[in-house]
Amino acid sequence: MIRIRSHCLTVPRRGEYSRGMTGPRRVAPVLASVLIVAWAGRGFAQAPPEPPREDINDLLDRVVVDLRIAEKRGPESQEAFGRADVLLQRAMARDRFHPRARYYEARLLILSNHSQQALRPLQDWIQSPQGENDWEAHYLLGAMYAGGEFYKLAKPVLEKALTMNPTEPAILVELAKCEFKLSDHPAAERRLREAIRLHKDGAEAVVYRLLAEILIAAAKTADAEEPAKLAFEKASNDARTRQITPALIQELDATVTLLQRVKIARVNEGDKSPRLYQDIAALSIHRGQLAQLTYVYQAMSWIRRGMDAAGDTPPEGLLVDAVRILRSLNQTNDAGRLCERLRELYPNNAESAELCANLPTTSDDPPINP
Repeated sequence: MIRIRSHCLTVPRRGEYSRGMTGPRRVAPVLASVLIVAWAGRGFAQAPPEPPREDINDLLDRVVVDLRIAEKRGPESQEAFGRADVLLQRAMARDRFHPRARYYEARLLILSNHSQQALRPLQDWIQSPQGENDWEAHYLLGAMYAGGEFYKLAKPVLEKALTMNPTEPAILVELAKCEFKLSDHPAAERRLREAIRLHKDGAEAVVYRLLAEILIAAAKTADAEEPAKLAFEKASNDARTRQITPALIQELDATVTLLQRVKIARVNEGDKSPRLYQDIAALSIHRGQLAQLTYVYQAMSWIRRGMDAAGDTPPEGLLVDAVRILRSLNQTNDAGRLCERLRELYPNNAESAELCANLPTTSDDPPINP
């Protein structure tokens, strides 16, 4: 037999334990096992504890904060959308069918132009105990119905949203659109004037344009001129102060066309003042310039594709044309980036000094694709 003196234990030979041994020889292997397990257990005691699982409701509370920023479609909306999406994925990993998570997922789908996929989750949410008094959900569902030209379905949903939040201009505007399409012009006009009154920072061009269209449809052409002018002024100011995008061009063209239509109606009613004809001609010039901008955007899209095909070394002429077009579209950050590449790749370019003057050299803003 082998004796382990350091622990005062006796390890039996194979077979002795099974023959009913008693005393120290039988207890020895049991104590040895206990000591071995205890010694090994010291390693487990020193391991760091697992981090607590995030609470799904805390995650969803953080999602909605970024979601509302994204829905404002301001300069921070893209980053807020990304944060909301990441947080929502973490929440849905814990419960894929959580009602509030599915509702927020629907709102993200709407922002990413996948409204059709958002319809069922929105309907489920407003029929649930948590969502039956959610004015935002009712507003979004009503706007989706209206966007699909289901105005009779949209109107009661929007009216319920308005009872929950009677001072929200966005609900009034959507209701006015429905009533306009349903030929209830007095109600539509009343809704829009109230929405304009409630707008703290002033209504957008599209709201004034809609009011002018409603007044024209109600045979109030003379009253339509003032909101048509305001729509044109606001859209023109947006074109001067913001990066020009196809959506902005489309809105500006719609306001120019509407104002010209109102002024032509005055001519048809007998107003023959030379200034009126001059205004109509100036608006025609505006429309021509806007049409030209549309073609400029088409040209820029082809230039971008050419630069992608060229890889790291786009041709010199392609870079020059790209900078020139981006400057004309007020996209100075993108133009500045391309100027840096132009100077790096073609330091002897004769046009770069004048072309790149007063442009930012660096920017953290993401590039805007037309």
